[in-house]
Amino acid sequence: MKYLFIIAVLIAATVPLTLYPRRSAEPIDERTLEPQASDAGGVTITVKPQISKSAEFWNFEVTLSTHSVELNEDLVSTSTLIDENGKQYKPLSWQGDPPGGHHRGGVIRFNSINPPPERIELQIKNIGGIPLRSFEWSLR
Repeated sequence: MKYLFIIAVLIAATVPLTLYPRRSAEPIDERTLEPQASDAGGVTITVKPQISKSAEFWNFEVTLSTHSVELNEDLVSTSTLIDENGKQYKPLSWQGDPPGGHHRGGVIRFNSINPPPERIELQIKNIGGIPLRSFEWSLR
């Protein structure tokens, strides 16, 4: 009888979790989450947005790869997010590999934009001698 009580308590505790599972934030639009790449100046940069309607932050996963130059740039100071009206947003942080080397990866974090704009553009400046690299996504 004691075991039946314990089983009943465990079932009662887990039923709400199965009936009402925690939902992760839904992407604004799956097609906007496609990664984009720029290969110029001997450096390849790949960017994949990680954004959703309810997220507090918008993250952009960035990888840099080269075999010819040192990747010493501060990605917080060289990156800008721009909406369709030209309003610019500076990143909050870079969470990833420190400057140096030939391969770096991490996340550039921005505050989310509410309401979400129709279009965003991530600009990264002065990597591999290229003045400006632009990555653009439609959010509608």
